[in-house]
Amino acid sequence: LVGVIVAAVILTVEVPKKKRAAARTTSLKNIAIQVSSESSVNDLGIPQKKALDWILGPNNNPFDPEKDKHQIMQRYQLAALYYSTTGENWTNNGNFLSADDECNWYQESVICAEDGRVTNITLANNVLKGILPSEVGKFEKL
Repeated sequence: LVGVIVAAVILTVEVPKKKRAAARTTSLKNIAIQVSSESSVNDLGIPQKKALDWILGPNNNPFDPEKDKHQIMQRYQLAALYYSTTGENWTNNGNFLSADDECNWYQESVICAEDGRVTNITLANNVLKGILPSEVGKFEKL
């Protein structure tokens, strides 16, 4: 009887937890779709899908999709830039894609206004290869 009660308690806790995780994933994906197409965030192997996968990862767990929508969106946009220009092969990728505030990534080459919105990105002499993604053109203050 105790085993049945314990199993019921575990199920009671796990089901809402899984629903919350699924709702969070959907919310984060919807934020990405606002600056990318739905097909691009679903297409395996392309930079936008890699950026979404990163957004869904542990470096972004502290962010609330409701309260931190703009920050999540610009982190996604910067991740799309990173993956589109082979960021893993940059001369200096600093702390791009870290859990740090994106305004502190890459030795202050991502500059933000007081409200935290990206206003300037400087990645000079960094051997970027690839195509700038359309998401870069969708920063609100760049």
